[in-house]
Amino acid sequence: MISIKSNLEYEFIKLTNDKLFKETFGNKNNIGYLEDFIESYLELKQGSLNKKLQVSYESSIPNNTYKEKANRCDLIVLVDNKLIINLEMYKIFNDEAFKKSRLYLMKIASLQSQVGNKYKSLIRVEQLNIIEKLSTREYKIKRQLKNTKYIGYNDIKMNFYTLDFLNNKEYNESRFTKWLRFINVNTEKERENISRGDKVLMNLNKWLKDYTNDKSLARFFDDDYWNKRIYTLDGINKGHEEIASEMLKENYKVEEIAKLTKLKIQEIMNLKRKLDLK
Repeated sequence: MISIKSNLEYEFIKLTNDKLFKETFGNKNNIGYLEDFIESYLELKQGSLNKKLQVSYESSIPNNTYKEKANRCDLIVLVDNKLIINLEMYKIFNDEAFKKSRLYLMKIASLQSQVGNKYKSLIRVEQLNIIEKLSTREYKIKRQLKNTKYIGYNDIKMNFYTLDFLNNKEYNESRFTKWLRFINVNTEKERENISRGDKVLMNLNKWLKDYTNDKSLARFFDDDYWNKRIYTLDGINKGHEEIASEMLKENYKVEEIAKLTKLKIQEIMNLKRKLDLK
């Protein structure tokens, strides 16, 4: 059986949680917060990107929809038809993450290179990596981040902001730094203190509290939930039928289960009858 905590109590979830980060800034109702965040990142005047962002993000947790972890969509933002930014949040950044991040960047850039397109008309692409903590063993990456703000060329960049260095002098007290501090807080009280007097951050803080207080969503912000469901089911690969059985118990649609497990509809219906489910 899959071991998922029931009756979860509310607990503070940092915005460094990749799922919460993307659910927050990818939510179409939160476009104003994303505009402010991107404005601060690009050092633009507040309000200058109003209605100038196009966001590509498909949530993997709406209304009992089950998707594999590997298919969680990227959060990609087209800024005023002039710049594409891929937003990524990393708890720990190591060499594997670096290679993955570079692959994402090149993939997004290459998607523009369709037959007939002129290279000079391609839109600039930036990968914005926000990193909670660098792996202590990744000295090579540390040297790279210390010596340059970004890795790449003028039209393709990979930018890094490491939250464990926030107290260093290298970070000036810009609005973007304030955003980084807001993202990195460890308690509700700290987030309230940072957002106090700032209308944008105060409203976002309220939204975050309401959103993460929804117990029906709590499991989706737990990496163990995804790992158990997708990779090992409590450490043991019990096969497609076991996965389908657990999904049936959680009221997933038969069609969704068939698509994800590759089982036939009739096989799933047989499982449903064995489980005595309506």
